[in-house]
Amino acid sequence: MATFKSLKWYGDDVYKKIHNEQKKRVRQAAIFLESYIKKSFGTSPSQPGEPPGVDTGRLRNSITHEIEEALWDIIGRVGTNVEYGKWLELGTKDM
Repeated sequence: MATFKSLKWYGDDVYKKIHNEQKKRVRQAAIFLESYIKKSFGTSPSQPGEPPGVDTGRLRNSITHEIEEALWDIIGRVGTNVEYGKWLELGTKDM
């Protein structure tokens, strides 16, 4: 029967590598989605269910991404802070 005098723990290093890879991939996904959304804008007024058309370009240019780390989670968000973006996405009672 073999006996071990010591055991080398690599768990912390493995965790860091996995965490860094996850963060990298979430960032890549957020960048891809941001680009996809910006490219989807039309050039003329949109019909219901279609991406909005570009008038001034303010909304399209404001779309960005951010990455947040919360405990064990890595969260990627893509969006805008332009107020009317919400109404173009979700509609109103008149649209």
